[in-house]
Amino acid sequence: PVALLLYTALIAVGLAAAHWRRAHEAQKRVDILTEALAAARRVQPGAERLLVSTGRSRTTVEAREVDWFASAGNYVVVNWNGREGLIRETLQALERRMDERLFARVHRSTLVNLAQVKDVQPLSDGSWRLTMESGAELVVSRTYRDVVLERMGRSA
Repeated sequence: PVALLLYTALIAVGLAAAHWRRAHEAQKRVDILTEALAAARRVQPGAERLLVSTGRSRTTVEAREVDWFASAGNYVVVNWNGREGLIRETLQALERRMDERLFARVHRSTLVNLAQVKDVQPLSDGSWRLTMESGAELVVSRTYRDVVLERMGRSA
């Protein structure tokens, strides 16, 4: 019985140490992203303007006003100031045009303006939830989380 108690205690200590290490690594990643978001807020973007279709009309939108872009096949849905519109372009082509200090791909179908992110919360599966200034919530997938962190480390 004493040997069983000691064995159980050793296993419990090992599991607690592993859990602490994973939690500590996750917190470090969130801290890096938080610093990068603060840096993105300080970026003075160029005068990049987008011509966005909104129903039957077209509107000029400055890139810094955009909250996020979402892929819709050969179109991109632009979300800004509580409004939506379309651009006839792929998300990949749009991503190449945007300032990489300000915009980051967070999912295969989403490009986010980092200056518009209000809060970051880690999720249990390793992904993150971004809360935008507009109140919208977007998910950073685990795949793009690592890419975003790597790019932020280079640009910071």
